[in-house]
Formats: sequence, structure tokens, C-alpha cells
Amino acid sequence: MFVTPPQAAGTTYLTIDQKTFISFRALGQDISQKQLFTYRLDPTDGNFIYHDSHTEQGEQKAAETMINYREMKILNYASR
Repeated sequence: MFVTPPQAAGTTYLTIDQKTFISFRALGQDISQKQLFTYRLDPTDGNFIYHDSHTEQGEQKAAETMINYREMKILNYASR
């Protein structure tokens, strides 16, 4: 897990990057999964303004992105 404070990134939000690798054996099969999560948080109240996730398991891949536009607008307005 990597945490980047706003001052280091030159932004108004806190960035958290989490990389996870899971490997185990179940029902006689090897199973592995890779995960990458990115969060951007408002440091004043801890609410997320952005989140994305990427997951791989075998040949299956999934990704999603969520943006909290209300929090982003408030944060961008406050930084002006």
C-alpha cells in the first residue's frame, strides 16, 4: 500500500494505491488473483472523490471506476 499526501503529489487530495496478490489452492486447483485499487480522498473529511479497481483472476479481467462528483466539486472549489 502506498499513500501519497496532497503536498507530495501537488493535489488537493490524498492518494492511496493498494496492490494485492492472492494465491491459494481450492478443490484441487491453483487459484491466483491480482488486485489494484486506487483511492483519492478528501483529507478534511475522509470522503472518497475517486476510486478505481482492476482485478485479474486467470483469464478473467474486471475494472471499474467510481467518481463522487459532489465531493470533487466541493474540493476543487475550496482549493481556489
